[in-house]
Amino acid sequence: MKIREKTNLDICNDNDLKLAILTNVVEEKTTKNQIRATMQLIAKALCGTLGPYGSTSILEDQGLKHHLVTKDGYDLLTRMTFDNEISRTILDILKSISSSQVSTVGDGSTSAIVVASSLYEAITDPANKEMLSKVASKDIVDMLNYLAEILEEELKKAAKPISEDLHELDTVGAIAVNNDKECGKMVADIYRKIGKYGFITTDAVEQIQKDTVEYKEGIQWKRPYLEDYFAINIPSKKVVHEEPYLFITTEVLTQNHLQLLMDVIGYAARESRPLLIVCCGADQDARTFFKKNRLKHLAMSDRKTPELVFTVVDIDTVTETSKATLRNLALLTGCEIYSPVEHAEHTHPYFLAHQKQFYGKAAKVIVTPKETQVICDTSLIPEEYDVIRKEKEEELLKQINNALSKTDRTMDDEKEIYYLKYEYNSLLGNSAVLHVGGQTLTERMSRERLLEDAVLACRSAINYGTIYGGNLAIPKIIYDKFDYILNLLYTKFNYLPFKTDEEKEKFFTYFLNIFQDAFKQSYRHVLDNSYFNEQEVEDVVNRCIKESVFYNLKTHKYEGMSETGVINSVDTDTQILKACISIIGLLATSNQVVISSYCTLDAIKQ
Repeated sequence: MKIREKTNLDICNDNDLKLAILTNVVEEKTTKNQIRATMQLIAKALCGTLGPYGSTSILEDQGLKHHLVTKDGYDLLTRMTFDNEISRTILDILKSISSSQVSTVGDGSTSAIVVASSLYEAITDPANKEMLSKVASKDIVDMLNYLAEILEEELKKAAKPISEDLHELDTVGAIAVNNDKECGKMVADIYRKIGKYGFITTDAVEQIQKDTVEYKEGIQWKRPYLEDYFAINIPSKKVVHEEPYLFITTEVLTQNHLQLLMDVIGYAARESRPLLIVCCGADQDARTFFKKNRLKHLAMSDRKTPELVFTVVDIDTVTETSKATLRNLALLTGCEIYSPVEHAEHTHPYFLAHQKQFYGKAAKVIVTPKETQVICDTSLIPEEYDVIRKEKEEELLKQINNALSKTDRTMDDEKEIYYLKYEYNSLLGNSAVLHVGGQTLTERMSRERLLEDAVLACRSAINYGTIYGGNLAIPKIIYDKFDYILNLLYTKFNYLPFKTDEEKEKFFTYFLNIFQDAFKQSYRHVLDNSYFNEQEVEDVVNRCIKESVFYNLKTHKYEGMSETGVINSVDTDTQILKACISIIGLLATSNQVVISSYCTLDAIKQ
């Protein structure tokens, strides 16, 4: 017997030891069994929320007593826990992967986990050992990653771009809020008013009965807070600053900027205003400075000095779009961008402690693990900045019209038009705040999560296009292009040690089939939640894939996949695919877990 196949107890017996030596390294068999069981337990808890007939869950809040009733799988996932160290570790991994997905498309984390659980079960099932043991776990993961690349390209080809009137958003938004057509239309109408490049934020704090929309000016970019500790003690991981100052610099902050940073943070503290620092990056010395000052003031219970409420985000200055964002951010918040090169005459100590022109003002700043949003208010900034902005808008519009008037435009011309349009729309700063209504704070918080999903789903559809829903796109692509995908796998992994072509074909066919079957699992649960029996579920799924139709649970009719009104952002399917492969990639190659305590004797005997 190979040494890795022996348990700790076997090894102790082989060495004539009467007592077992306990370690904190969990045995391989126990590890795989517990990962599989944990994945199944999580999938079991989440799968009941899928589809229009999915059920809600009541989430207890022992602290503030803001109990939440929700159908959102990610909310449920974040509140789950286990009494076992291995299971808690697996759960933390899934939460980390899901948080990135949710902040991108607002949906799909439940489907990703359900699919991943099914796929992991198939890959590690002892019944499949004879077939899958011929290939190393690392090669299996490499095959999954390659298959994901193929399918991602096919999803892009199948996607339909959003039409100019954005009518698809009514459906995309409605599906994201449990098929509430009124809410879906409300979100779509907001986008129609602010345009494709506008952005929407939600707010559940105001005590109002009905949803209201407030149109603002603002700007956003795809960068989170510099470090996670800026969102410490915030369950939602969303940092919100009301009426903050902004300090914008083109510098990468280093040890040489510590006095400057003390001046900037101190200025905001004396004014009793929160602060957003926008920079082009920070080295370890600057990050340590930020962490020390932020956490120190969070820990102070008796504050005799002004509180240092600040968040740091970065933005690159390499691409034309990011340069435009930085320039427009300064204009919309009414401040100068600080540069030691351009302001060399003002480099003496404490200079920034008194220079108001370097401090912008905004109505609100929202920073999430994925992006930064600044909601602006022209009444807060000096009038001359508003005049400059309007002049710039006119100039950009003139440049766009001139560029569009060319009859023989080159690729460089098209690129210039894109950048001009981006800067123009960014400068318009079209944004909206959706104030969520409800009888109680608990109701408003629950509805806010759904409306946030709708906003993200609509934005994703605008950026990437739509595809038929139900997460059937991937199984359908595999069915339609089975031989094509099989040949790509043959070619890519021709080095695998199969004795005959027949053995190789059998393995890859089996592999592709279990992958396809795992991705059917999400829609199976949608149908199951609608009280179909097991045979009916399989009949519907197989008919949809083979006949290119989709079963609409609201009308109880089959519709053509190209005509169905059940659609979602194609990026939702892409993110489900990526999240699933990421989960499997981390877990399928793991043969043991190192925990913080010693394994029990019972665990060793397994």
